[in-house]
Amino acid sequence: MRPADQKLQRIVDAAITVFSEVGFSSATIQDVATEAGVGKGTIYLYFSSKEDLLETMLLSVLEEYVSKLREAVSEPGDSRTRLKRLFACVLDEADNNREKINLLLYGSIEIGEAFKRKILDIKGDIMHMIASLLEDGIAAGEIGPVNVQMMTHLISGGLDSLAAARIWEYEELVATSQGKDWPGELAQLAVDCLWSGMGGCTGDTDQA
Repeated sequence: MRPADQKLQRIVDAAITVFSEVGFSSATIQDVATEAGVGKGTIYLYFSSKEDLLETMLLSVLEEYVSKLREAVSEPGDSRTRLKRLFACVLDEADNNREKINLLLYGSIEIGEAFKRKILDIKGDIMHMIASLLEDGIAAGEIGPVNVQMMTHLISGGLDSLAAARIWEYEELVATSQGKDWPGELAQLAVDCLWSGMGGCTGDTDQA
């Protein structure tokens, strides 16, 4: 993200709304300017093109998202608890920041290959977080000797799939949880399923 600037942030926030609602291809710079409450020329003071705006916006959203995930997995707890926090964080973001998560899941379709590589490098941080969590669990004897690389991909894909299902309001997904804390309950269900497949210990664990 470029240096802090209230007007710049308004433009980025407006782009998130417009691109999410009508799609990048259909959106215009004027649409973003109208949403941000600025003149069209103002946007060009910050961005050279609509593509430049999309790339800056995606980086801003992704960096914020990765920061939240990192905070969730870095808090104290065993590997099962930390994995549950990771799932709960992703589901909570999908519930409360649908526009942003929708753009993270599908916005990269509209960007060039060079920038896509930059996005993938940042998303690699998420993969590293998951792999480190699994390795910690294996070292502590909480998880069986799984293939960490493959399990990391499966967990990453599961996180994206559950987030997309929530964004698109897939009713069968919501129906799996009847309580008020549906992200937490669904996260627990996901981890329970993963745990049996990873040969996780079934003894007392912190379920908070």
